[in-house]
Amino acid sequence: MRRFTWLSKHCLFVLMLTAIPVYAAGIQDRPAQTTPIQPPTVSLLEANEHLLDHPKALYPPIAKAAHEYGKVLVGVEVDADGNVTQAIALDGYAMLRQAAIDAVLKWKFRPFEVHGTVAVVRTAVWLNFGAYSNYGTWVKK
Repeated sequence: MRRFTWLSKHCLFVLMLTAIPVYAAGIQDRPAQTTPIQPPTVSLLEANEHLLDHPKALYPPIAKAAHEYGKVLVGVEVDADGNVTQAIALDGYAMLRQAAIDAVLKWKFRPFEVHGTVAVVRTAVWLNFGAYSNYGTWVKK
């Protein structure tokens, strides 16, 4: 009985020794988990200063017929050349959001500099769809 206990402890010890390197190798083989670096955010005021060209948004006829008017807030990502690469409506009437996004994707900014180098940035812009207008216009705040 005593011999069996010693043998079982010895086998358990050997099993543990062989399992540790396999476990450690699995940890080392995994790629490091890093969070993607987000572009810096610039203020609405700074975005207005860099805005070069801002074509008007076409007022959707269905929204006009439904008498929906007001402001739409659009979050944008501007690349190093000043082109809008991504746009997403953050606030405003659902019928006006796509028209605002389509217009903002055509906008052009003067390139933004962060720490002396041209960089990709994120910002937000407002577009106003007036009750007596055929277009949504840029709101300078």
